[in-house]
Amino acid sequence: MVVACQKDLDVRTPSTPSQQEDCRMIEHQQGATQICGQPQHIAVLGPFVLEPLLALDIQPFAYADHVAWHQDAYNNPSQDIPYLGEFVTQPLTNLGLASQPAIETLLKTKPDLIIGTDFNNADQYQMLSKVAPTLLLVNSGNTRLLQAFGDAEF
Repeated sequence: MVVACQKDLDVRTPSTPSQQEDCRMIEHQQGATQICGQPQHIAVLGPFVLEPLLALDIQPFAYADHVAWHQDAYNNPSQDIPYLGEFVTQPLTNLGLASQPAIETLLKTKPDLIIGTDFNNADQYQMLSKVAPTLLLVNSGNTRLLQAFGDAEF
């Protein structure tokens, strides 16, 4: 059960393989997650996940940073996100801190994939998985993260 302050928030029901085509199981630190189709609304929990996504020219729609530099939406990413913002081509929803993402905001924005790190989000995996398919990866360098994203066929 996902708990939030608002009563009218809608939690996505995960699709079953019969409902979607092009499904694949992606192995990650918490087990395996089924991803169907091409994710369009990716929520990113931390810069270690944002960087390799941007290297693959994949633009997320929501982002949580490691520190609370910015309080509002990332309307001007080139200024709002140090080092990586210049590669972000659209405004991003602010999810708060990578280690404590704003679950209520995630529910409102309805991601079709959440990507975080095992280090920051292992304790939240069950809850995040109820919001959307969730991958938790090891932050052991971009090569390994890029391989995981290649396996996911983004």
